[in-house]
Amino acid sequence: MYGLVNIAAKELITGEFGAAAWDEIRHKAHIVDDDFVGMQEYPDALTYRIIEAASDLLRVPGADLLKAFGTYWTRFVARRGYGELLEVSGNSLVEFLENLDNMHAQVGLIFPALRPPSFRVTDIGEDRLTLHYFSARQGLSPMVIGLLEGLEAHFRLSISARQVADKAAGDDHDIFEVRFSQQSGVPANGAAA
Repeated sequence: MYGLVNIAAKELITGEFGAAAWDEIRHKAHIVDDDFVGMQEYPDALTYRIIEAASDLLRVPGADLLKAFGTYWTRFVARRGYGELLEVSGNSLVEFLENLDNMHAQVGLIFPALRPPSFRVTDIGEDRLTLHYFSARQGLSPMVIGLLEGLEAHFRLSISARQVADKAAGDDHDIFEVRFSQQSGVPANGAAA
């Protein structure tokens, strides 16, 4: 994974639990140099070690950490100059999710070694959809739920997601039921009330 992911993990942990907690996690994860370079590729194992060490030391289940990270990631990338990509990737949640693979292709121009997941949207209804998630990486499905929930502010929606198929449990790929509704007090055009 690119250093940008590890930078976000460090910022999230430091912001929520403090610099001392990050130092403990860093040591437990055997990270000597935590000055990650955003555009540098790092072994996936390093990121997994951060998650494992954080889960152990903070006594927070790894799935909960990944979900929190997913929610944090949407704000993090917007602050890091990728907010414009979010803006042009869709005017609605459905449109955005349908364009995720295209957005990842654009990001791949900046990060040539990027190995992004793939997404497919089916069963679109007025307030629901099914999201199919395909990834070579294992165990990151809770992050997808966090990412979806992290899009609430961007689209001014209430979003909930539930995993209904799990690749780790033997299914072909991960599948999520996603429900969404307009946040109360926000007009349908998304302008603030």
